[in-house]
Amino acid sequence: MTSTSLYIRCEACRGTGHWSGMFHRGACAACGGVGAVMADGSPIAAEEAVFLLRQQLNERNDQLRQARAELRQLRAQRSPGDTLRDAVYPPGSRYHGD
Repeated sequence: MTSTSLYIRCEACRGTGHWSGMFHRGACAACGGVGAVMADGSPIAAEEAVFLLRQQLNERNDQLRQARAELRQLRAQRSPGDTLRDAVYPPGSRYHGD
């Protein structure tokens, strides 16, 4: 496998891996739907694309796991009356959707 520093963002699709028309959406022909190309501008081979996408997915999963842990920690620190739903309102002052 090669290093990820050999890959650059695909300029044709701006790194999204797809193109969007008025009524259609499809995979980018320049990068093959990966969103990145080799440093020389050629598409990434399928085996390398799987490696790159798996690596990006693992990084995003780590970020998500870390954000969820921070959220759990913040929720544990707050007191029960911190949310508007738990606040006590005078009669008739809360909007009920009527």
